[in-house]
Amino acid sequence: MGNHHRRGQPGPLGLCCLLLAVLLAGCATRRGGPTAQPSEGTGNREQGAGSTPQPLAPTPYTRIPTPFSLTPTPSNQTVSNQLVTVLPPLPAAFQYQVDIKPANAPSGEDTRINGQYRAGAWQQSAQTRAQSTSTQPAQDMVAISGTTYTRPGGAPVWTRWPGISFDAAYGLTSPFTVLRLFPVADRKVRGPAAQIPGAPAPTYRTQTEVSAATLRQLLEAGAATVAPDAATRATLMQQVAPLAITQTITYWATDAGQVYRAAATLVSADGSGQATPWMQVTWLFWSYLATGQPIAAPAQYQDAPSPEASAQALPTSTPRTGAGNASLQVRVFASPGTPAEDLAVTIYPAGDNRQPLDWRNQADAQFVLPPGRYDVLIQMDYAQQWLHDVEVGANAPVSRDVTFDFGTLSLTVLRGGNTIPVDIVTYPAGNHKSWVDWRSENPATVSLRAGLYDVEIAYDNYKGHRMVTNLRVNAGQITSQVIDLPQ
Repeated sequence: MGNHHRRGQPGPLGLCCLLLAVLLAGCATRRGGPTAQPSEGTGNREQGAGSTPQPLAPTPYTRIPTPFSLTPTPSNQTVSNQLVTVLPPLPAAFQYQVDIKPANAPSGEDTRINGQYRAGAWQQSAQTRAQSTSTQPAQDMVAISGTTYTRPGGAPVWTRWPGISFDAAYGLTSPFTVLRLFPVADRKVRGPAAQIPGAPAPTYRTQTEVSAATLRQLLEAGAATVAPDAATRATLMQQVAPLAITQTITYWATDAGQVYRAAATLVSADGSGQATPWMQVTWLFWSYLATGQPIAAPAQYQDAPSPEASAQALPTSTPRTGAGNASLQVRVFASPGTPAEDLAVTIYPAGDNRQPLDWRNQADAQFVLPPGRYDVLIQMDYAQQWLHDVEVGANAPVSRDVTFDFGTLSLTVLRGGNTIPVDIVTYPAGNHKSWVDWRSENPATVSLRAGLYDVEIAYDNYKGHRMVTNLRVNAGQITSQVIDLPQ
């Protein structure tokens, strides 16, 4: 798993504890028990160099009044005599990628989260990889209307949990938290314009400082949302208190305040109250104005165990559907004979694409469906194809194959004979307003549909740029390119 994102992917802190975080955050409102501590998630390169951000320079800054308002809790809520902080609003829609890595464990696990947010709901897929082992299966999450659905990637049945995960929605590594912190930062030092690949307007590298008081207020607001009862909220705040310490976050944002990138080495307070590096995190945002399918609750799910049962053990995942009992099988190939990766296969009722019935992210996607007619959307990276009016019967299984025309572009960027930290953005040739791939790995291997492409290289913290044009990619073949940058 490399540092990259591709358009079209469906998109918490500590993936290995994802179910536990959701379970406790959701069920604590009914049992008054403790919620999970912020678990140690992981990720990838931060801020180009992966080091702790430098202190704010002694230059003039803007003090931003914190737009929080404290109002009495409405009488119809379960909390009495409490104050609830109103959270800063989020943009109406966007896509995001988060890379997380322990600051003091460079050889530890990496976690990547890809997701999309729309009108108060979000869906995401998170994947963890240890440096010495293979990538673990993805974990999928959908949060909508105060309810969370989770499953191991591609499992046929979701698990429905009451409430939402504090870590995913309001934790310090959450993409929603970093967006909310930008307008309320206590200090901002804006640098010169920086050309972020794929951003539709000029962006400015802005170093921010968020005070302990502001962070605590934001964390308290999140705790009040996921834990309405006072005892659970107090326990949660005690557990996240070490994170309510002054944080430095670097943003790349437009004049209008639209954030396209952020990076930080987050810190936590040790036993003596001193700041110690905790997590290295990089956030990417795009598609703020995109329109598309609304995020919907999964059609097939099972309810999580009762609070008493969940205190004993987590639910086991539902066995995946086998070829013997699948009523519909969709095999997806990137090119003839090559199974696809980074894909989604989504099932809809025929003629109605408003409410998905189920989806998979395997190249051999298998579904158990009642007899009827269905539309199937196959998405691979930025490409998609529909299978309309597929009839599924009661007895004989139905199988369909979809083959795209993808090839591989292999890129290595050198300066003085050595690889350096870069961002690599790939565009259709001659069209630099809509990128098809963006990654921060070097060397990089990019899967692309057959055709011509331009590649933009950003380096030296976006101060240097290089454009390579008209690289041809052929279906089923590898195109290799070494790019030498000036010293």
